[in-house]
Amino acid sequence: MRRVNHFLHVEWGGDNHARRYAEDPYIGLDRIETGKEADERAGDTSLYGGNARASRDGGWSESYIVDLIDWHLKEQETMNWLTGTAYWPFKDFSTPVRPENPVPYVNQKGVVERDLTPKTAFYIFQSYWTEEPMIHIYGHTWPVRWGDADEEKQLKVYSNCEEVEMWLNGESLGKQKRNSQDFPAAGLRWESKLRPGTNTIQVTGWKGKGKNRTAVKDEITFEYETRPFGKPA
Repeated sequence: MRRVNHFLHVEWGGDNHARRYAEDPYIGLDRIETGKEADERAGDTSLYGGNARASRDGGWSESYIVDLIDWHLKEQETMNWLTGTAYWPFKDFSTPVRPENPVPYVNQKGVVERDLTPKTAFYIFQSYWTEEPMIHIYGHTWPVRWGDADEEKQLKVYSNCEEVEMWLNGESLGKQKRNSQDFPAAGLRWESKLRPGTNTIQVTGWKGKGKNRTAVKDEITFEYETRPFGKPA
């Protein structure tokens, strides 16, 4: 970027299975070396050979990819030398060079599925790039979360609203103000204990001022599982 007058950032992304989530999306990534070149080596695109990397050794979860995209978009806002940016794979697509993918011959870097159903990443981009008021609770397609009964969980909202209030099972967790540089979720996150069984999250966001102030809402219901996992079958 120091050698050119215009710099367009397009080639970036990450594979993610639609509706696969993780309480810890970074398991296995501690083996990845940092500070070296990021280009793929022979065999990397087929998930064999080469160094440890997220595309092979990560969990391919939506949990990981929303953090990756959220981080990139917040960083791009600080780059006054950046001419423009685009995320090249809009939807998952077929490819002959990935026979070893968990879904064979499908590149799963899209922000929508092959039938155009939005993944969570779709709403991350909306929260940064759209003007129309929007709000989206993280986890719409995550029907069962898990953990200990007394464990605090992070509850995230992606929105372009200046202020958002969250209710958990009918009780307000308070309001948060959006700050794109406050990672993750631009500061729109809350820490709270979930109750075993059914939980409901409701949020309201406000955008604009005076007569132009608009409110948008979202709601999800999910189960919280506290029983330990048994042996995989």
